[in-house]
This record gives sequence, structure tokens and C-alpha cells, in this order.
Amino acid sequence: FLRQILSSLVFFFLSLIESGFVQHATSHSEAVGIWQMIPGTAKNYGLKVNHYVDERRNWIKSTEAAVTYLKDLKNVFGSWYLAFAAYNAGEYRIVRSIMDGKTRDFWTLAEGNMLPVETLNYVPKFMAAMIIGKDPEKYGIKFAKEKEWGEFDVVEAPSGASLKDLARASGVSLTTIREWNPDILRDR
Repeated sequence: FLRQILSSLVFFFLSLIESGFVQHATSHSEAVGIWQMIPGTAKNYGLKVNHYVDERRNWIKSTEAAVTYLKDLKNVFGSWYLAFAAYNAGEYRIVRSIMDGKTRDFWTLAEGNMLPVETLNYVPKFMAAMIIGKDPEKYGIKFAKEKEWGEFDVVEAPSGASLKDLARASGVSLTTIREWNPDILRDR
């Protein structure tokens, strides 16, 4: 499932809906990153969130966590519509709506005004993104050439190492190190 999402342009459009691709996007509910995860959910799905690191800003780690979370929500609710709704509004909000509405049908809950307005708009946007993401050219969407990152090495650095020192030792600019590591918050 993860490979299917990551290998398609669906990922592109889903990220667009969540954050507009802004890694540092923050919501009123403290959701952060391209997948707009709140701290508790992020931690539940293996992401570090503390004073120095916020892996919700890491494209790869946060995408893996978001896909796993969506898959779990689908398993809990038995419906992709309800899984998307729960991703947006929270699992407990959707459980309450199901109990109040006495149905597990998203569209019945929507028609009965049992869901937040934001969620009523979110689910169709999500569905549209998936449809467009499977065949963007059909909808007149063309992409600029991707940024060429070139080759790189993944290096483990000691905890607390200064990014400035790492840049000096590696010969890689501090700007590039910051750009490639948006989850590092304190230059350490």
C-alpha cells in the first residue's frame, strides 16, 4: 500500500490538500508538516516530536506515518470515506458521529449534518485528488521538471552535533544541510 501511494502522483495531490507542500505549515490544532499530523498521532506512528526534532516535517518519515495511519483508520472504520474523515476530524469525532447518526455510511452522516463542515469538504477533495493523481494529464495538469538533487549520502551524526560543524566537516553548505533536514529545529 505504501509503495502504491508513494509511487504515484496521488501522493502529490494528497499533500497539496493537507498543507500545500509547506513542510513548516502549522494548524490551529498544532498539526504540522505536509501531512498535518498532531503531536500525539505523530508519536503514535513513530515520529519524533520534541524541542530539537520534528519528524512531521520530514517528507519520507511523515509520508510513511500518514499512509500507515490512513490504512489503520480504514481498518477501524471499514470505509475509505470514514478513514479520510477521521484523518481530518479525528477518530473520536467520527466515532461520536457514527454513534449519534446510528450509521457507518459517510454520505448519510454528511446529509444529516453529523460531521464538521471542514470534513464535509475534505473528503471530496481527497477523492478528487486521488482521481486526478492517477492521470493528471487527462485533467490538463503538467509538471515542471523536478529539482535535481544529485547523489547524496546518509550520514549518522552524534546527538547534539552542530549543523555548522557538520557542514564544515562534510564540505556541504549549511543551507543545503538545512534544506535536506527540515525536521531539525535547533541547528543541532
